[in-house]
Amino acid sequence: MTVCKVFGKENGGPDSPDLLFNNMKEAFDNEALIVAAIAANTKDEIEQTLDCGLVKGHAYAVTAVKYVELDAKSSTFSSLFGHHDRIRMIRLQNPWGEKEWNGPWSDDSKEWEQVTESQKNSLGITVDEDGEFWMPWYSFVQYFTDISVCQLFNTKIFSTSRRYHEEVFYGEWTTNGVKSGAPDDFAGGCLNFSATFCNNPQFLLSVYQPGEIMFALTQKEPNEGTKRRDPYVTIGIHVMKVENNRLHRIHQGPSSPRRIL
Repeated sequence: MTVCKVFGKENGGPDSPDLLFNNMKEAFDNEALIVAAIAANTKDEIEQTLDCGLVKGHAYAVTAVKYVELDAKSSTFSSLFGHHDRIRMIRLQNPWGEKEWNGPWSDDSKEWEQVTESQKNSLGITVDEDGEFWMPWYSFVQYFTDISVCQLFNTKIFSTSRRYHEEVFYGEWTTNGVKSGAPDDFAGGCLNFSATFCNNPQFLLSVYQPGEIMFALTQKEPNEGTKRRDPYVTIGIHVMKVENNRLHRIHQGPSSPRRIL
């Protein structure tokens, strides 16, 4: 099973860098495929190289997300109390194989003097112009605007590693040729249409114990080799908590005092 997510400045960016780092590290540790980009506002900005060495409108592969321990000898406080500071770092790969980040913690920057040689070797620090580079998290959230995460979930029955149980449901938004809001109208629109919102398809999920659930809403693709005739339409999913004994559809939208998850 594959689930794709897109993060932007507005949903987990500079307002919550700690949360975003934790989410990205967890996704990477779970073998997610992650790319990051700096949005280009105009065609002229696409593939424009910034003074810091980064390229706008260009997808960078994320190859590591981790904490890097700093050498206690580099800090008087750390040296006296045996405390190791650490910094949040991210490693990226430019698919061009060139044009790297040249700011703090770039390949040959002085900041790496705070890291032991053994750790630099384990991190694969080189001064080669190979397109791969480390940068501090605070610089990453300063420059990058978009992050795409493709999470691969293990659904194999016979597996010793953590696995997920997958269920697939099919449905459609359709008016069935009736007037909007009629009982057979299953195209209720978004939350802005409170009077008809509950006409949308509904699925009841019972959760009996704490756990992790991932929802993925997708549109059906045409057969391979067939060109898509109709454009993608705007779709969405809304998750609500309902009564434990509910068996039937809800008829009052989320403007009621139900807790939205």
